[in-house]
Amino acid sequence: MDILNLMKEFRDQESCLKFIEEKRWKHGVCCIHCGSEKVGRKNKHKIANGWNCYDCGSSFSATAGTIFHATKIPLQKWFLAISMLSNAKKSISSCQLARDLDMNQKSAWYMAMRIREKMSDNDELLKGIVEADETYVGGRPRTKSKRGRGTTKSPVIGVVERGGRVVAKVMKVLSGENIREFILSHVSPDESILMTDEFRSYISLDEDIERHVIHIHLIVRPQVSMRIYGRQVGFLPPPHSLEERGHRGFLTCLFLWCPSAYSLFYQGEHMKTVVATF
Repeated sequence: MDILNLMKEFRDQESCLKFIEEKRWKHGVCCIHCGSEKVGRKNKHKIANGWNCYDCGSSFSATAGTIFHATKIPLQKWFLAISMLSNAKKSISSCQLARDLDMNQKSAWYMAMRIREKMSDNDELLKGIVEADETYVGGRPRTKSKRGRGTTKSPVIGVVERGGRVVAKVMKVLSGENIREFILSHVSPDESILMTDEFRSYISLDEDIERHVIHIHLIVRPQVSMRIYGRQVGFLPPPHSLEERGHRGFLTCLFLWCPSAYSLFYQGEHMKTVVATF
């Protein structure tokens, strides 16, 4: 949903809470503690006051157990932050989010990280034609260092469902065992065809899933040079074959984000939540 329509539909706290209640309890409100349906509003005229359970005597609200739990930030700002993070092709910094939502940077960072963590929660397996590839994230090095495999940057592996979803994860080491464990936990072996490059670590998957290898060195196209964030970068022109299109779009977005000023802050424990936004 774009921001203009979002502002029209969710004008205040009450409309946001009503939306959460409708999505959370599609078949009627029930107590989140005991599951009883014998519940009633604390105040019939104010949705924000929450609910009472007549069986266990507890009180609860629609935001309990969600990313909005016990928040003092207006739900309208939460909804706007979700929309902005979902629509941003190269993510968005907490400083920019704070300026747009008229709040301090620490609160904006807290919101962004909670939203990103929730984005990574998806247990449904990818199916059909699935592309797998890896990249290395770490910003521009201060001194000349090795590029690609063997670098000290954080390795990121991702799988893309053709025309569908993306799952990515920060790895400590891109070994055959780690790659096999990641792909089999996110891709359905019986309902998928895996597309990879010539990286030898993917060989460990040959006994579990049908795999097709794309020989990148055989794709001959003139390279295009462009300047991004003050440095010269070489890119292949937009892909023409289906085999190249999906995953390169994901990796290009991730690469364009990496050189930005705030990306170095995420090297380490918070990297996995940022990768989830792509």
